[in-house]
Amino acid sequence: MTVSRLLAELGSREMTEWQAFAQLEPFGGAVDDLRAGLGPALTVNMNRTEGTEPIGPMQFYPWYDAKAPEPEPQTPEELAAALRALLTSKAKTDGN
Repeated sequence: MTVSRLLAELGSREMTEWQAFAQLEPFGGAVDDLRAGLGPALTVNMNRTEGTEPIGPMQFYPWYDAKAPEPEPQTPEELAAALRALLTSKAKTDGN
């Protein structure tokens, strides 16, 4: 889809909702990298020797910043509350 078509078909409200959703449930390249690293991490961790540290899925990528904390999982209720809060705050700043 081109940018002009996107702007013609997607309203401000829907775009704001997608932005808020992406903050709660990221999608795109970084998430695809995480998914792609799960299989190799599982294989390495199943076959590692006792006493060695487990490896995470993102450690297969040289651009991964190991110092950045991974987000804690949230319940569906927590995600819904966070989405409502984001949409409310964006609506106030956008003047909707």
